[in-house]
Amino acid sequence: MNLMSLHLYSVTRRGMLFGLIFLMVMMGSLSGCASLTRPDPDRRYYLLQVQRPKPTLERPPEAPVLAVRTFRVAPAFDSRGIVTIRADGLVQRDFYERFFLPPGEMLAGQFRSWLGQAGLFSLVMDMGGLTEPDLILEGYVQELHRDLRDGRRSAVLVLQVLLLRTTRSGAMEVVVQRDYNQALDLPDGSISSLVAGWNLALERILSEVETALRDTPLTPAMNHLQEPNQ
Repeated sequence: MNLMSLHLYSVTRRGMLFGLIFLMVMMGSLSGCASLTRPDPDRRYYLLQVQRPKPTLERPPEAPVLAVRTFRVAPAFDSRGIVTIRADGLVQRDFYERFFLPPGEMLAGQFRSWLGQAGLFSLVMDMGGLTEPDLILEGYVQELHRDLRDGRRSAVLVLQVLLLRTTRSGAMEVVVQRDYNQALDLPDGSISSLVAGWNLALERILSEVETALRDTPLTPAMNHLQEPNQ
């Protein structure tokens, strides 16, 4: 084999080697992209959802407009991963058992739905709507977790609710401020029992919020709105 043949053989071999490396890199990249787009079959998603038990009441056209902001959540619980405080005090955030929506958005949506059926407001909406609200409801979620301490299993939901109104001077006036603390015992350690416990806790809180708002003059010119007997 002469020198020219050796040179051509060497060039061809290097070209094949580089081509093989390039092909392997491309296959790895495509595999990575596929894994990023493929849903994780092990993850399960949950929503907190409640239904107001009483019939939907008519919305008086003269009633105020309410806007419900997305709730703020304490940093320890501001996660879609379900949080558990174990018996030894260790805090765990579950990677596989998750909320379908961020907690603050999920809870604010339930407040809008419930209060929109209570007959207290002409319109219940989120912030940023085309209508200027007369009242703004804000919530701060202080705790949202499963508690395994003290030999118990509890679904814990603790939050603060503020109802605000703009005064003639443009300042924000606190009309209602309430703190709600629900810790409900669970029959077992399943996620379905935990979600059911949270839903019951949320239903109790919303019922109490509705009662507090019904007992409050929502505008200076309005009398108390009494729910008709069903």
